[in-house]
Amino acid sequence: MKQLIFDCDGVLVDSEIIADGVLKEKLPLWLPDLGTSEQIEHELDRCLGMMTRDILVDLEGRSQHRLPADALEQVRLEVDQRLANGLEAMPGVVKTLEWIRDQRLPLAVVSNSSASRMKINLESSGLRGILDEIAAANGDRELPIFTSDDVVNPKPAPDLYLLALKTLGRSAEECLVVEDSRTGMQAAVAAGLKVVGHLGASHIPPGHAEVLRDTGAWQLIKHWEEFPERCREAGHQVQEPA
Repeated sequence: MKQLIFDCDGVLVDSEIIADGVLKEKLPLWLPDLGTSEQIEHELDRCLGMMTRDILVDLEGRSQHRLPADALEQVRLEVDQRLANGLEAMPGVVKTLEWIRDQRLPLAVVSNSSASRMKINLESSGLRGILDEIAAANGDRELPIFTSDDVVNPKPAPDLYLLALKTLGRSAEECLVVEDSRTGMQAAVAAGLKVVGHLGASHIPPGHAEVLRDTGAWQLIKHWEEFPERCREAGHQVQEPA
């Protein structure tokens, strides 16, 4: 194993719960026949990992009502504001990223978010610095980041991962991926990648472990402290401190 590739939302940062909160506030007003915010939460669990535009299209198709013409923009602006003011890194991820830096393991990020949302996520969560250190430890000026802006068909299509592999000059067999959603898992598995399913985010619903296993997860972790062992199992030769 020579290359790590991580999703961002729900893997590096606990952002999905914030985005879901905005949708649970707005959708009962826009599409009242879908039910209460609790009923809509069940629908959002089903849409886990989908892009916001696709979630809105899906739910509008289940309603007799129509969304406002600027619904996507309203959601985007509100989510961006909340992320900028209150986003947290996933518990334990900083310590694991420091381990990755010290192991000089190359890392890339592959996300269904836009480039502008990625910028907010990494700066608001405080992860930009350690990611820059990982890049520097591997002789890179900046960490490779691939977003939905880079492809016509983002996850669950494999295109983002295939683009990452081509750009990084890696084969699928050389990489280990971390994803939290069925959508992301489908994309990575379709690209031929070995995937660890992450179950530690606040938005993860009951039964999600089985969903990820059924979608092709190689291993599952509930906390980032488990990840170094998954790397060993994937073939990484751990460098012990001098």
